[in-house]
Amino acid sequence: MTNIDETYKAYLAGFLDGEGSVCLVNSRGRRFPRIALYQKGQLDFMTEIQQLYGGSLSLIRRSGVHQLNLERNDQILHFLEDVYPYLRFKKQKAEVLIAICKLRGCGQGQSQTFSDREVLLRSRYEDAFDQVNGA
Repeated sequence: MTNIDETYKAYLAGFLDGEGSVCLVNSRGRRFPRIALYQKGQLDFMTEIQQLYGGSLSLIRRSGVHQLNLERNDQILHFLEDVYPYLRFKKQKAEVLIAICKLRGCGQGQSQTFSDREVLLRSRYEDAFDQVNGA
């Protein structure tokens, strides 16, 4: 993995706080973690982030905004663990999402059987996320 400068990590944390989202997305009756970053007119910058952390980069045509989605467990953990110390506004959401992502099989795009304990933990983490999110 590339060694990322601490100043750059702090910059990315500010970018996430201001131009991104930390969320759980509903799909097929389950909730999956996602980090989304949005930026207009800075394709090179968004591509740089994608090269460091992975994810899918797309253009929202009607607005001209580029959106980078991190949806895989390893991508989300790598990104959040890098920026977490520097987050100000989305720190609680990030903390809960990190815990959710550390559960086996979370965000891997594959169906797995979870133990009763894992189901309970995931449910508690999702409830905690909803509380932080004001839902």
